[in-house]
Amino acid sequence: MAAKRELSLRRLLGGAGPDRARPLIVSYPRSGRNWLRTMLHDFSVNPRWKHAGSEKIQFDPDTLCQNIPDYFVNRVLFLLRDPRDTVVSFFHNLVRIKAWSGDLPAFLRNPNTGLERLLVFNLGWMEAQGRFRDFAAVSYEGLQQDTEAALARILQFLGSKPPHPQVLSRVIAEQSFDEMKRREISGELYARFGKHFTARSENDNQRKVRRGVIGGYVDEMTSADQDFCEELLVRYDYNKRIDRSMRQAEEKRAGDAKGLDISQISIGAKWPQSEAKVHR
Repeated sequence: MAAKRELSLRRLLGGAGPDRARPLIVSYPRSGRNWLRTMLHDFSVNPRWKHAGSEKIQFDPDTLCQNIPDYFVNRVLFLLRDPRDTVVSFFHNLVRIKAWSGDLPAFLRNPNTGLERLLVFNLGWMEAQGRFRDFAAVSYEGLQQDTEAALARILQFLGSKPPHPQVLSRVIAEQSFDEMKRREISGELYARFGKHFTARSENDNQRKVRRGVIGGYVDEMTSADQDFCEELLVRYDYNKRIDRSMRQAEEKRAGDAKGLDISQISIGAKWPQSEAKVHR
């Protein structure tokens, strides 16, 4: 009973303890965090990584965001990605670990796995950004667009000293998609990072480093699936609300010399519609 009371008190206080001082990177599963993880690891930066309940498919859109207040005391970097690419990658991951046996259309529409809960999660965190001790956001697409500038600012936000430009370029080259794919196939990434990567696999859909393209969902969704996604995006006014939250975060951090200039890596109002771009 005493242990339970202590746990409840720690939760009430926002998880007070030594670990709370470490920055927290939050994302929905399959939003691109393993790429960021490997780059930060090479700079000896060790933040905490959380999916904050989004990895647990027992949570539906009505319950998924109920624990966000638990994280208000933290310094949070929120990572997000085009939700259509994210949900397709999440589908393949759950198939890989045998947590889903159905097809993609059913997955998209299921309240415990599909697109709607993903939209709710991203909006819930982004629109609560003013409540956290410190908050910044970056998109997977923005990180691809200008990796050097984005990564330098992420390192700054996480409290790391600015790296030498040549070191930054070398790390990015070593963690390119092709290199990461090769190293996962060989088992090197599994040996280095454990469960965050697969041991060995020749099947793209069975690996964590899967395709690494922007807009790749168009190759796997039917026209009906894409229409379903568009209807949900419009119903939630997702793009405008995300863009508004990004602008608010930028304005809040404006003038903070120690902060992350997220205006350089912000998500923007629109996602790519059809053209797939290969990750680096």
